[in-house]
Amino acid sequence: MSLITPTRERNQYVVSYITLRRSVGWLGIALPAVLIIGFAVIHSSCPTPPSISHYYYTVLGSYFTGTLCAVALFLFAYNGPAPADRIAAFFAACCALGVVFCPTDAFCACDGICNLVDLPANKARNTAHYTFASLLFATFAFFSLVLFTQTHPNRAKEKTHQKKIRNGIYYVCGALILVSIACIGILNIKGIKKPEWITNFKLWTFVFETSALFAFGISWLVKGEMIFPDPKKQIKPSILK
Repeated sequence: MSLITPTRERNQYVVSYITLRRSVGWLGIALPAVLIIGFAVIHSSCPTPPSISHYYYTVLGSYFTGTLCAVALFLFAYNGPAPADRIAAFFAACCALGVVFCPTDAFCACDGICNLVDLPANKARNTAHYTFASLLFATFAFFSLVLFTQTHPNRAKEKTHQKKIRNGIYYVCGALILVSIACIGILNIKGIKKPEWITNFKLWTFVFETSALFAFGISWLVKGEMIFPDPKKQIKPSILK
């Protein structure tokens, strides 16, 4: 005779989804910090990669690809409250794998000490990489602006003060992701004269990718009930928020 009651079993599923959301959030926030700090410590004499994607070629390439594969795995397993959640998660997971398996061109013709991977430049692969990356960030913004801000129909009249605050955070995070994507696109448009303070700083793409990942991570941590959760008595169950 099973000792696990239906209520207890349901609560275990709720906890697992909360943990899944938090894990995705922390992976997104930690990625740029680990890459730039780790690279500075291990290869202080090497030129700093100008974007997160370029760390694929460095000693931290395994961490970069491993993180994206882990995020993809979590998203494949994500079973949100509505079909749109599941479709968006599946699409984002495919894009994350596309970023991994279609790496961008190397950022410099460095020796085997700074660049551990040697791949010839390939225009089609490079274009596919940035297409997958753009679609991935756009889907993250869709999660924040559209999916996370919704309230389950059965709870439409129960929107709490905490939920309103969370929605505000989701909107800010989604907007920040879109602005970051736009800034990266503008920076990489050729033929536009840019001020010296922009052209002299080589890490703008990394900065805006970091801001987008930070916003993505925060929105998933909020969805994982780390910030402004509803009172416990109103979580029935949490995955339907």
